[in-house]
Amino acid sequence: MLLSHSRKFIYLKTRKTAGTSVEIFFEPWCLPDTGQHAEKHAIAETVSDAGIVGSRMEAGAPVHRFYNHMPASEVRSAVGREIFDAYFKFCVVRNPFDKIVSAFWWRQSRRNPHWEALAAANFGDVRIAFSQFVRTARLPIDKDIYAIDGAIVVDEFIRYESLEADLTRICARLGIDSSNRTLGVYKGGVRLRSEPYRDYYDPESAGIVRDVYAWDIQQLGYAF
Repeated sequence: MLLSHSRKFIYLKTRKTAGTSVEIFFEPWCLPDTGQHAEKHAIAETVSDAGIVGSRMEAGAPVHRFYNHMPASEVRSAVGREIFDAYFKFCVVRNPFDKIVSAFWWRQSRRNPHWEALAAANFGDVRIAFSQFVRTARLPIDKDIYAIDGAIVVDEFIRYESLEADLTRICARLGIDSSNRTLGVYKGGVRLRSEPYRDYYDPESAGIVRDVYAWDIQQLGYAF
């Protein structure tokens, strides 16, 4: 998560939504201007007069007060309701059906020593592995990151499906000149196939995702 005092924004980081890339894009406005900031994937919690950058370390949550994918209720409690309510809040959202395909490939890259072989495998075998993943994995749910007690608390969404356009819109809203910055790619390169996300699903796996993300689908207007 990020907080900028100069631009008065709070960024809440969701999962499998290009969240790290967007976070690093806005990070300079949350850190002291030393002229020596280097963009990097992993960073410890950084709290200063400029703002807050939450930990992007795998074990961040148990160690740091501000950490990766921190729920909105915890952010509000940590920074205080006055700042939380006054600052502009935003996050990135993504079609859950596409998001779970991304989560599948991320899991394969981290836990399957033969994941690269899936690039050349029969797609039917990939679909079988994906269906097993959907049935057994703990699917990434973001509702508590951008909602509190079932009520959405962000002011605007960046949609993954229109990432660049929405990023430009948010920058304009915050008075940030984005003309000399580009969106980096972090945690990319693990989705090794180009088939549309719909092709991964059978009726059972589609039903599971539809049920797990029923609230998100209704609130955000997504469909299979």
